[in-house]
Amino acid sequence: MKFTFVCQEDNKIFESDRFRIIDDRGVLIDGSGNKTWDAKVELLSPCPFCGKKHIFDVNELVCPFI
Repeated sequence: MKFTFVCQEDNKIFESDRFRIIDDRGVLIDGSGNKTWDAKVELLSPCPFCGKKHIFDVNELVCPFI
């Protein structure tokens, strides 16, 4: 599965299947019943634009269905 990312340096969009989920604290539910996944996604290969290995909060990921 590929996720869509935005380079944190160049603000350019790319896809990668070279990642892993880290700091997974599961799904949190707020007082209104809204659910959010509390985890991070770490790239396992360098960003194709800046060459860095980024770490993203899952809420920073771009939805590929928009």
